[in-house]
Amino acid sequence: MLRFTNRILGLFVGLCVLAVSAQAQVNVPPGIGTLDDAVNNNTVSGQVFVLEAGQTYTLSDRMEPTVSLTIQADGGNCPVVPADCPLIQPESPDPLDPDDEVERVFGLEDDGVSLTLQQVAVTNTSPSGDSDERTIRFQAADLSATLDRVLVFDEPTMVFRIDDEAGDGAAAPDLFIHDSVFKDIDDRVLDDRGNDLGEVVFFGNTFYSIGGRVARDDGAVAASFRFEHNTVQFVRERILDTGDVTGDVLIRNNLLVDTGYRGGEAGDDPESQVRVGDVQGDATVSHNSWVFDNALLEDPVAPTLYDGGALDAIADNGTGATASQAFRPAFTDGQPAPFDFAGEPFDYGYAPSEDAFDASSAGQPLGALIWQGLTVANFDLAAAATSFLVVPQGGQVSFSFVIANNSNNAVSGDLFFEAFRNGNQVTRGRILSGSLASDAWFPGGFTQNVPGSAPTGDYEYRISIGTFPSQAIDTETFTVTVVPASGPVAEAGWSIAEATPWPSSEAAAEDAVAAAWTPEAGVSAYPNPFAERAEIAFTLAERADVSLTVYDVRGRAVATLADGPMAAGQHAVAFDAAALPSGVYVYRLAAGQRVETGRMTLVR
Repeated sequence: MLRFTNRILGLFVGLCVLAVSAQAQVNVPPGIGTLDDAVNNNTVSGQVFVLEAGQTYTLSDRMEPTVSLTIQADGGNCPVVPADCPLIQPESPDPLDPDDEVERVFGLEDDGVSLTLQQVAVTNTSPSGDSDERTIRFQAADLSATLDRVLVFDEPTMVFRIDDEAGDGAAAPDLFIHDSVFKDIDDRVLDDRGNDLGEVVFFGNTFYSIGGRVARDDGAVAASFRFEHNTVQFVRERILDTGDVTGDVLIRNNLLVDTGYRGGEAGDDPESQVRVGDVQGDATVSHNSWVFDNALLEDPVAPTLYDGGALDAIADNGTGATASQAFRPAFTDGQPAPFDFAGEPFDYGYAPSEDAFDASSAGQPLGALIWQGLTVANFDLAAAATSFLVVPQGGQVSFSFVIANNSNNAVSGDLFFEAFRNGNQVTRGRILSGSLASDAWFPGGFTQNVPGSAPTGDYEYRISIGTFPSQAIDTETFTVTVVPASGPVAEAGWSIAEATPWPSSEAAAEDAVAAAWTPEAGVSAYPNPFAERAEIAFTLAERADVSLTVYDVRGRAVATLADGPMAAGQHAVAFDAAALPSGVYVYRLAAGQRVETGRMTLVR
């Protein structure tokens, strides 16, 4: 359920999508002080600041937003074509004032701020070569930052610094970094300084020439940690240390080249490149390629790839055969780069010189590679209970779902269930199996039998899409409470009573979608995921007071869409999200005694 490049399908049968009026965009002219002045004087939450592609924005002061906002380019193909990136940089200090210093680019000092950067370039180094020690500093609670196709370069210390004011537990900051490039970072990309993190996701990025580490743990705890489909080249110390994680860890399909070249002194234990702490959820480590040239070593003891925590995850999941390879990629000439690093290996794309490369890999930029024969199945799953979740022994519980394939290839998978009681797995089983064409999706439902002998109490019930039983790509979790039966019951075990068949063809999947969105379904929404606009229809059996509200994924209301009486009959509403950042939004319809909620995904 993490995506940045893999999208989350937020709609399932029986749920409605509602409409929100978008905030107006603000076009910011290039120059000195134009961007920080616009950001620091803004009081409109969700505002979108649009920068001119290829232009330079020099800051006269650090940006300290007090409300959530987005900064994005007005076009171009940043960072694949770096010259298209609007460049954000600090102003040089006054040479006549010895006390004048460079200001960092961002300081997040107000609780609840969400910062989104899309298709821009950011450096913490001024035109004079002076710089601050960090690009984005977190100094409040309940923060989040999303970097979507961003180029970050020439940072003398760290890109993200988490300070102790940033909160812990539910208030810890979230980081979503995808399809971005980090180049010439002297020390660390992420430094938690021993302070807790929320959800951490690195997906589809390139890290090139990192003087310390991509992610440094200093005793913090993260809610979840995902490092997938990244290319990492020339890291001096260690790639990442997840620290302890209360949820899941996924480290998969990464290409790691010449990392750990600092080495260790004689007599030292080798330093691992991927360190995993104690994980309370599921930990998966697989399909990572690491190659290292010993001639690069500064000290004689060569590094290793995994430490004990990562090795434990490999053993637990049986991924030893696919956990790692040693593979040095070939490159072709790629896009020319501006600024100061044209002509370096960073500018190269992949060459399809090995079977491990995907057939479409020629000329792709770093970070875009599908290798080792692993097709990244970007399955997305959304599910909802369609019956009471309090069920007697021998009873049944029912769910609806939507499965989507957001990858570029047809992929096969399994829909399966797992049930846990007191932290121990009591059962698991396959519900459906099949394949879906690229960008295809279908809705359905199933009914789960509950054994007559099942102990009473709460069960954690998981519905997953992936490969049964070893890999869950996306999971929905419910609490099912089993209560005593009122009389004798038949023993059916944890079996599936009935389920919608997996479509046998692409046409069958399209037919299933069409059938789901008939007016008789009561509620309909299409398309989902959507780029800017979705059409929503729902039916009221009688006149009712209706409340329609949309929330972001952190539970903050972003719009109240209706708050008053509506007549019986069918209603259609447009959800116009042109000025909202990409991501998942939760909508809630309350009409009389009827309350329905669901998720929808905005994808740029």
